[in-house]
Amino acid sequence: MQRWRKLSSWLIMFSVCAGAMHAEEKKNPLEVTMLAEQSTVAPGSVVQVGFLLHHPVGNHTYWKHPGIVGLATKIEWDLPDGFTAGEVLWPAPERVKMAIYAAQGYERDVLLMVPVTVPKQFTDQVCHLRARLSWMCCSDHCYPAQNVSFSLDIPVGGITKIDEKNHTLFEQQRAQVPQVDPAWTTSVTVDQDIIRLTVQAAAGNTRSVAELGELWFFTNDGAVDSSKPQRVIDRQRDRLTIELTKSEFAPKVMTSLPGVLSAAKDGQGTKFIEINSVISSDK
Repeated sequence: MQRWRKLSSWLIMFSVCAGAMHAEEKKNPLEVTMLAEQSTVAPGSVVQVGFLLHHPVGNHTYWKHPGIVGLATKIEWDLPDGFTAGEVLWPAPERVKMAIYAAQGYERDVLLMVPVTVPKQFTDQVCHLRARLSWMCCSDHCYPAQNVSFSLDIPVGGITKIDEKNHTLFEQQRAQVPQVDPAWTTSVTVDQDIIRLTVQAAAGNTRSVAELGELWFFTNDGAVDSSKPQRVIDRQRDRLTIELTKSEFAPKVMTSLPGVLSAAKDGQGTKFIEINSVISSDK
């Protein structure tokens, strides 16, 4: 299924980019910078490495799951012996559009953050970090990039020191990473091609769901079709239900619904809530 999903995604990308494949030969519009939160690292410590993606106006790349179309940015590491890279911290996604297809990605500048652990026994004076990135940057045309090399050298010392300028950027971007909100609980049912996601105030939470504002669900595993409308079908004071369309790329057997719920309230910005609801019934 995963292989078919990737093939189908590529076919869609080629169809929407038909007649524009010359774009590959032009300069890729995405600007990528590799940087670290620390200016000096100590053996046995963790250095926070980031890849800053700058999107020119009208361009976008894709989130960790792009939705119905697109390819997620991919990081492959070439690290010194004993070094380990953790999972990517992805800031909250946006709804982006490629031709007629709605997808999940970024139009704003974002920092993809990765913790890299330095081994305790490391004795070199500098740690050389190497990575290769692949991405798809799209506007009217799509500009793929594969295995673009990046490198960063960080001095090694007795203590870890923070780069204050970069630290501010990392803090801002970490604040955009979706988090679980214990004030709300979620439950999910599946009925053929319809997924119903219910958001309800947790015990002790007396707030109305209306305070959440406009809601949109971003799928982590492709179970939800990103190009289909999402609508509230039942709204009460303490709960509401959103009706979603099951994607053709959804897991054959759904046991949970992982993703991010964006809650946009006028004048209060947008909150991003990480959820992973167990499927309570599958008709």
